[in-house]
Amino acid sequence: MEDLETLKIIKEKEQSINEEIAALKAEKEKLLQQIESSFSLKLKENEEKLRLQASKELEEARKKAQAHADSLLIGSREKAEKLRLRISDQDLERLATETFSKYIEGM
Repeated sequence: MEDLETLKIIKEKEQSINEEIAALKAEKEKLLQQIESSFSLKLKENEEKLRLQASKELEEARKKAQAHADSLLIGSREKAEKLRLRISDQDLERLATETFSKYIEGM
């Protein structure tokens, strides 16, 4: 009888330990999900920040390129006036476009 009682106690302790292990496992899985969720959120935030930064830098580069193109066009017209050449707006535009293309390629 004593052996039966000992086996019953061992079985109860085993079951109690298994329940504790299951509870710990569930707790750790929940913690892991929270960490993954947190990292996912931070990743999305960083991606958005980088996207906005890239967009801002592209816009700044576009404005700089436009200002340079405008400057080239004005410079071309001034040079034409100084040389008293009769250059059409189309020729000036072509010259500015070619010069601007060379400038962009050199960046």
